[in-house]
Amino acid sequence: MEMGISRTMSSGASFYHGMYISVDFKISPLQPAADILIAELSELGFESFLESEDGLQAFIPESEWDEGRLRQVHILQQQEVKIRYHWSRIAHQNWNAAW
Repeated sequence: MEMGISRTMSSGASFYHGMYISVDFKISPLQPAADILIAELSELGFESFLESEDGLQAFIPESEWDEGRLRQVHILQQQEVKIRYHWSRIAHQNWNAAW
């Protein structure tokens, strides 16, 4: 069940039409950790987020992806929050046209 979509893009950014990386985060407890995670991932170049009942998906252009940079995300280091993730490569899709 989708809970909402939040998009973040820097001003003047153009849309990227190559491959994307989708990172699926499972978060417990969900809030406020999900909001904090979105804020931190935005600083690393993640462009859009899809929230769900148990976490969120975050999307970043493949050209900007570096899994090692996730070590910079402070919420992932917090012991009172459990966050698991896995990532996959996805092709660009025009979601506005798909809907």
